[in-house]
Amino acid sequence: LCIRDRLEDTLVAHRRRGGSAVVVLHDVDRALRLADRLLVLAGGRARQRTAAATSAAEIRAWLAGPVASGEAGSP
Repeated sequence: LCIRDRLEDTLVAHRRRGGSAVVVLHDVDRALRLADRLLVLAGGRARQRTAAATSAAEIRAWLAGPVASGEAGSP
């Protein structure tokens, strides 16, 4: 196993035991797989979401930048 897979296994086991952790990831798919809750930072703005209610496409669209109205898209 590579180190990121070992870390993922450790985090999953820790969560199963009732633990929690704050982890910073740039890999959207991995973050959605590991997280219960997300804090997405983009363009000086933050959005907090549950992982279950958020898709990778929503996050990527929000990270891509402002929409026509001038507001960042909502993941």
